[in-house]
Amino acid sequence: MSISVRMLLCVFFSVVLAAMPAKGQVIQARIDSLLQVLPKAKDDTAKVRLLCSISREYFEILPAKGAEYGQQALTLADELDYKYGRMMAHNAIGRCEAIGTNFASAL
Repeated sequence: MSISVRMLLCVFFSVVLAAMPAKGQVIQARIDSLLQVLPKAKDDTAKVRLLCSISREYFEILPAKGAEYGQQALTLADELDYKYGRMMAHNAIGRCEAIGTNFASAL
């Protein structure tokens, strides 16, 4: 391969990679969108699902924070006697605890 082709490929991939947002930025944007909805949410099954969604988004970047939102979802699901919500909350908490290497709590 000639030097000019290599140079062109290097420039091309540099531009492409620079234009791509970092994974953390994309996740944070989704979290910010979900958090804007949270204060307006009523204490119902939709809020349980919203809290679980926030928990699932946090699990890769801040697992402890994700577990907190999962715990909030679990508390609300218990109050509402929402069995499916309890399952989703336990799943979200377990995922956060496992990635945070807190395996005993994850189970």
